[in-house]
Amino acid sequence: MSDKITIEVNFPFWTAYKANLLLLPHSLSLLLPSLIFPSAALLLCILWLSAHKTPTFYEIILLLLLLFFTPIISCINLYFYRRNNKLAEGPFLYTFDAEGMTCSSKISNTSIKWSGILKVRVSKEFIFLFISPSFAQCIPLVDSNRVNATEELLKLIGEHTNYKP
Repeated sequence: MSDKITIEVNFPFWTAYKANLLLLPHSLSLLLPSLIFPSAALLLCILWLSAHKTPTFYEIILLLLLLFFTPIISCINLYFYRRNNKLAEGPFLYTFDAEGMTCSSKISNTSIKWSGILKVRVSKEFIFLFISPSFAQCIPLVDSNRVNATEELLKLIGEHTNYKP
């Protein structure tokens, strides 16, 4: 295994959106507020069923808005964040070594030591490196050219954090 692993990442809008939605279950402070609106939709359905009432067109629209509130708001939020924030412009170059992680772009350079990574979660498509309870660096794993780099990266992360590959 090499002592330094470098991965270049572009974050198209829909990849970043998917990462945001996949991040929700890993963070209690993000998950709880996002469950309030679907819970209200469920309560609305129970009330309709118990009253033997057929919902009107506007009530169905309200139900759909309650069910899809979190994905809609996340999409709008991400759009304006990426539009107005120069730090969100890629590509990003992630470098991992014995010290920690460095993320570089055209206008920024951020270093995080391994001790600053609270937890690590891996999905089929992303590695989430949490640096606070509700904020994580997301690294996409969808590029098939990086299979070996991904395995080496997970070993390196496992050596320095609580993650067990």
